[in-house]
Amino acid sequence: MNKVQRLLLGIIVVQCFIIFYFKSNPLLDSEIISDIYAPSETISEPTTHTPADITFLIADLKYNEKQGIKICEIQPGSLSVFNGYDFIQDGYGLVPKMFCNFIKHFQTLGWFVFHDVSDNKFKDILLEKGWSTEESLEKLLDDPFFVSLARIPVKDPHNLADYHGILWARQWKIISMEDFRDNFPGIILLDGAVFPFKGDKFKMSQQLTTDERLIKLKPKWNAYPKVFSKELVQQILQDIPSNILVIKPIKSTRGKGVIIIEKDDLEPTLKYILTEEKVNLDNNPDPSYNHWGHDHCDGFIVEEFIESDPVKAPHLDNKLYDPTMRVVFALVYHQKKMNVIFFEGNWKLPKKSLSESGTLTEKHRSFGHDSNFLSVEPHLLYKIEDQLREPLIILYQQMLETSH
Repeated sequence: MNKVQRLLLGIIVVQCFIIFYFKSNPLLDSEIISDIYAPSETISEPTTHTPADITFLIADLKYNEKQGIKICEIQPGSLSVFNGYDFIQDGYGLVPKMFCNFIKHFQTLGWFVFHDVSDNKFKDILLEKGWSTEESLEKLLDDPFFVSLARIPVKDPHNLADYHGILWARQWKIISMEDFRDNFPGIILLDGAVFPFKGDKFKMSQQLTTDERLIKLKPKWNAYPKVFSKELVQQILQDIPSNILVIKPIKSTRGKGVIIIEKDDLEPTLKYILTEEKVNLDNNPDPSYNHWGHDHCDGFIVEEFIESDPVKAPHLDNKLYDPTMRVVFALVYHQKKMNVIFFEGNWKLPKKSLSESGTLTEKHRSFGHDSNFLSVEPHLLYKIEDQLREPLIILYQQMLETSH
């Protein structure tokens, strides 16, 4: 074999290796973070004390052709459980794996506080991918290795890759996030932008009222004091002219305390959840109601009811359901630019189909357990992600400017 033949053979081998590598490790569009999206000239670099950030979120939304996207809730991924994509794809921990692969674009070392991540599968995958964990932030701050790395300043604070690791923690009782950043400048705090709004539907909903591009994505809503009166009922009906209403706690997860009712049932429902004896509420077997026995917030939210276009579930006898779409994404602030990275989206189905007997809550609130999931048609998911991108960037800018 002469030199030319050996050279050609070498080129062929390299090409085969490249083809094999990218088939085995496909680069999704959402993983290419170097191409930072700039939605419009009206969105500028945020005025923030946070030089770089990664915030991991989910959005639950309704979608129909007439009204478009309506965001029911945005919450941190740390509060969520990611069963839907696993069921659809017949896998285990698929969202956590995508999340870890995404983080590797920036960081190879990660720590998380064990009880601050709700999804047990997520914890398994984080540990499998080499993340370290502690039972509390206090114990982590006693780890000499972590502290030594965390105290080393970084060359460029605006570059996520310059940091020495990433920390995922939800409870900040022994030290504020601002003090942590001052004392431990070498670590990226996951979810830093969303921390002031974490677990608070009122504060997060308020963030969607500051820009017309955000307002149109939110159903009509308002917050009210937890003091029952006929005047309160009339005020709600005046504020939210909808035949069906959604009552929500300010702080809850997984649909607990969410009640969907006809407007004529508003008065007796509010009277029950706001004045009934705690022991009676606690003993109610329905989590939509028993949550109110131990709800400690001073107020609650009422929202306009929005339906999605019905979907047929082949694995559930082809019944029609009113679904809620869950979209999983990360917001990234890197080198003074913002971006949205979408991981996946799936339909969460209610407990009962539209043709079955049941309450409005059972037929319209997402259940999200067992087999109550369905894939979203790719063209529709792409359309929704495209429509969400710019509003999410606007929301992110606001959060960065508010967080410390």
